[in-house]
Amino acid sequence: MQELGEVLLGAGIFINAVLAVLTYIKALNSAKTIELLEQNTNSIKDALVKVTGESEHAKGVLQGKQEATRGK
Repeated sequence: MQELGEVLLGAGIFINAVLAVLTYIKALNSAKTIELLEQNTNSIKDALVKVTGESEHAKGVLQGKQEATRGK
């Protein structure tokens, strides 16, 4: 009976070790996913800032032309 207890204890330790390794692998994958999401979000933000700046510049140019033609 003592041998069965030792076998079960060993099996439990082995299972815990396997679960620890799987948890570690999952954590690494989650970190990579978060990093990729952050890169994508920053790219979208950078593109939005660029387009907004270009749009505001174009509005300013148009407004300047309108004011210049009104002054003539």
